Amino acid sequence: MQHDLDLADEGDWPSPTVSPGSLWATTYFEPRLPKMIKGDRPVSLQDDEILLPDSVPGGSLRHLYGKTVMFGYTHINGKYQGSYRTIPLKVVGIYDNSVPDKDGENPSYVSENTMDALFDGNVQESYTFAYVQVDSGDNVPLVQKKLAAMGFGVAGAAGQQDVTGILAALMSIGRFMFPIVLVCSLVFGLFLSVIWMKQRKRSLALLRCLGYTAGQLSALALVQVVQLVVAAGIAGIILGGGFQFAAGAFR
Repeated sequence: MQHDLDLADEGDWPSPTVSPGSLWATTYFEPRLPKMIKGDRPVSLQDDEILLPDSVPGGSLRHLYGKTVMFGYTHINGKYQGSYRTIPLKVVGIYDNSVPDKDGENPSYVSENTMDALFDGNVQESYTFAYVQVDSGDNVPLVQKKLAAMGFGVAGAAGQQDVTGILAALMSIGRFMFPIVLVCSLVFGLFLSVIWMKQRKRSLALLRCLGYTAGQLSALALVQVVQLVVAAGIAGIILGGGFQFAAGAFR
């Protein structure tokens, strides 16, 4: 449930030439709020208090922290009729809105009583989610089209179930992949050890003449292979991180 809200005094705008736009008054629920930039996270809000987002078009609203600001909103006079009214509210906090959530990009938060006053006591029922069941799968596109035309954001549960099934399959594959990768790594390590020892037959023969045992030579080969594997792993991590960074930069 939201109500339009703006900064009535242009002197409160962060930029004199850019309107910060609507701040969309929203009922405050403490657990949902992101981290605070100015002020402490309140358990509840008084009827004359408001929390504002940090970033809006034109700049930041941090300069309004601690001030009583005049906000404007639309008062509904009748069907298709409204008038502009103002309400003074004290800014008791500025929160981080760098990552928008379901409330939108620039919501402000007020108490339930303040929200009721903005609606002049005629608060309409609203729902975050609604589930619509159709009698036939053939009717799904038509129902979605009609709901979208009414202004609803529509998502098909069938598609979500498909995605869930795919994720479950990938997780199952991941569980089976670990022992397979482990066995392949052991075989590859054994293969490297054999190659390493074949390439150094003369050196190993000389070491045997000097008194080194077969176990010592095997341990030496194991150390060399482990060093090679560790070096290859580090190189893979560095290359993978570089490719991921490059992909994000050009996205």
